[in-house]
Parts: sequence; structure tokens; C-alpha cells
Amino acid sequence: MTWNCEFYLEKEKLIKVLSFGHGKTENEEWNPELIFDIYKTRLNELNRLKNSFPDCKMHKEHHKYIQKAIDCASKAKEKGNHPFGAVLVNATGEILLESENTVISDNDITGHAELNLVKNAARLYDKEFLSTCTLYSSTEPCPMCAGAIFWSNIRKVVFGLSERKFYSLFDKRNEEILYMPCKDVLDKGNKRIQIIGPVLEDEAIKDHKGFWD
Repeated sequence: MTWNCEFYLEKEKLIKVLSFGHGKTENEEWNPELIFDIYKTRLNELNRLKNSFPDCKMHKEHHKYIQKAIDCASKAKEKGNHPFGAVLVNATGEILLESENTVISDNDITGHAELNLVKNAARLYDKEFLSTCTLYSSTEPCPMCAGAIFWSNIRKVVFGLSERKFYSLFDKRNEEILYMPCKDVLDKGNKRIQIIGPVLEDEAIKDHKGFWD
């Protein structure tokens, strides 16, 4: 049986009718605000599940670029740096730039792969062009890199290893952990930036296993 509830938004004087395929008896009454919260929770869960299948068809177009970013991460690791890499791809699929983490070799805590990439990209291309590009990162960008991506005007980000799975490698009491998915940072801005990931997560995590012990 289908039931409907009306959700009143006093501030805007609007009524939104939400329809759900859920059983209900005729005498049951529902709290509109509670039902709307349930709706939002279910929608968020569906979005989370959608992004938890990195090898489905919707992500296959990104595999070769994520693999390239992972290759850059492996090169960074070989040089004694942290295993993170990133690449910039234009609208036609051409790789424009590659970047590695340089935190150790440059003795610079801001030497993240994505930030290094954004700095180089900003020197070479204007913001209008960068809005048509995609940044591929071997691991989900940290808040610092997400901010740089926002200001660069790059409008699409695809990452391999998620923050959640990356931090699962650490002791939860580690003081260097900063829980803040890049989506939470970028959603605070007034420009729309598409975020896709994780993609090839099992491959992306390999360089990290044992590295942070």
C-alpha cells in the first residue's frame, strides 16, 4: 500500500508531498518532519551504496586515468615519498599533467600530489580551461587539496582510495588523522564540483599497506 505525507516548510510557505512505497494502516498518523528525515537518510544511504561499487560500468571510463595516478603514487613511494599521485585530464581525454607527492624529498608538509598538480596547472592554464578538466587522484584529496581544487576551478574529481578506507589502516587515536571527506569541503562552495569515487580502490590501497606501520 502506498502512503503520502505532507511536509510543511513554514519559512517558505511550501508544501512538499513525499510518496513512499511503504505499508500503513488507514488510522496511522505520521510526523511529517520525522518522515522527511527518514527520506533524506534513505537517499544518502542509496548515494553511499552507489559509490561503493567502483568496478561497475559507470566507472570504467575512469580506470586508465586512476591507474595512471596510482602509477604516480608508486613512483613517489620509490623515491621515499608518501604513496600519492595525481593526473590532470582535459575534456578530450588527454593527460596534461602528472604529479607525485614530494613531502619527504622537498621537506614540505604541503607537498601533496594534488596540490603540486594544481599549482602547476594554475601556472599553465586559465580558470576557464581548468573548469573543463578532471583531476584524478590515487587517494581521496585531503581538505587542503580539496580547497586548492576549488580555487583552481577544476570542476571534476575522481579518486581511487577513499578517505574512510585509507584511515582504516591507522590507529584511530593517531593525531594526524583529519576526518573530512573532500565532498564535505567542496559542497560548502557555491560552485558545483562533481566527485566520483572510490574507483579501483583495491588496487589503490596496495602501495599503502605496510607503508604506515
